[in-house]
Amino acid sequence: MTKNKFITFEEVYEKKQRSKKIFIGTYITISLVLISLMTYFMGKS
Repeated sequence: MTKNKFITFEEVYEKKQRSKKIFIGTYITISLVLISLMTYFMGKS
């Protein structure tokens, strides 16, 4: 009972690390897409 009540520090840390990785991944993907779009339109004009 008490074991389930308390979430271990490691679990919280792992969740934070995972969400951070996902956030960084999406950020890099979005920036790459934006850069490619910018270069594409710059090359067109």
